[in-house]
Amino acid sequence: MSDPTYAVSYGYVPDMDSRREPHRADHLAFLRSNGEQGSLVLAGALTDPVDGAWFVVRAASEQAAYALMSEDPYVKAGLVRSITVRSIVLVVPG
Repeated sequence: MSDPTYAVSYGYVPDMDSRREPHRADHLAFLRSNGEQGSLVLAGALTDPVDGAWFVVRAASEQAAYALMSEDPYVKAGLVRSITVRSIVLVVPG
């Protein structure tokens, strides 16, 4: 049986589109690595304006999903002002 699934949303700091560049390569590597490991199912930034991002995460618990996303270089750099983690039932892909 696979781990439960969580919807995670970020709220970015103001001017994220101009502030993210020094951390972007590490952020994308973090996402790709977790995608390859199967813990990150989906990741994408909101645009126009760039003020947040959405993720679908597989983790043992809500706390584990939050802990995983707390390792994101954007979070560590203080570029994420809020993280919301909610349990979801993933239908597609199932």
